[in-house]
Amino acid sequence: MADFKVSEAEAVLDFIESCDMVKIEQLTKLYPEYNIDKITRFLINRKRVHMSSDGEYLHGTPVGTTDEPRPNKALIATLGVLSDVMSKVKFHAKAPPPAQISFLAHSGELYEIVYVGYGLEAMVSSMYGSLQNVNPEEVRRIVVLEDKSQIEKIKERIPNIMRFALVKPNGGYDYLNPSPKG
Repeated sequence: MADFKVSEAEAVLDFIESCDMVKIEQLTKLYPEYNIDKITRFLINRKRVHMSSDGEYLHGTPVGTTDEPRPNKALIATLGVLSDVMSKVKFHAKAPPPAQISFLAHSGELYEIVYVGYGLEAMVSSMYGSLQNVNPEEVRRIVVLEDKSQIEKIKERIPNIMRFALVKPNGGYDYLNPSPKG
């Protein structure tokens, strides 16, 4: 008998498929209440997901292809930030652009985790300026950046930034609060 529920395996499979490729280490942090080792073995054995050649990622390979997908740098970085705040998270899912991840905090607040690649500050900022039928102030944002110099380029252009996450060379994050306006 498996040490997990089918509904847990379905939730993990849905998440992997929505993200295309997820680090196994991150799945363990994103689903701490699940037996991820057994669920991933189950999904691999049933050929529902595949392990990357380096053994670090799980992905779904579309039917008829043999090429292994490449990790999405933005999504992997935002999943790393999500795994750092999981104790505050009630529900999480992949988000529509310009964000990569959405989550509902136990406090009832809605958050987005947004990745802004170096040199893409104006494009991401303009996407927030063109959003319609959404009150951007209702959603709190954690913005993942590659370089501290990006902060000045976006801090007034993306609404409701609660925190910046700077990607460190070792893959970790330095978290910075935005400076007060004015």
